[in-house]
Amino acid sequence: ASSLEDKMSRWEATEEEQRASTLGGNLPLIGMPGLPGRVTRTDQPEKLDGFDIGMNLSGLVLFPLAVLLATVPFWIGSVDVGEVGPPPMS
Repeated sequence: ASSLEDKMSRWEATEEEQRASTLGGNLPLIGMPGLPGRVTRTDQPEKLDGFDIGMNLSGLVLFPLAVLLATVPFWIGSVDVGEVGPPPMS
């Protein structure tokens, strides 16, 4: 039985092998439950790839739009819409 356990333990990937096989080296749910993986990781990424740049750019665009959308109920009543509407019928 121990030889089977030894054989199965050799099949397990080490943490370095798991990180090498993932996109960006991030393992899902590392340190969970508890602190997020970025806080508990010992090897912080030092370079940005295309995915990181795309996420940052989309955040720069989408965050202000989300804030604007969330605040619409507070300022929509002050928008003058009296001049907007269908043309007069006569």
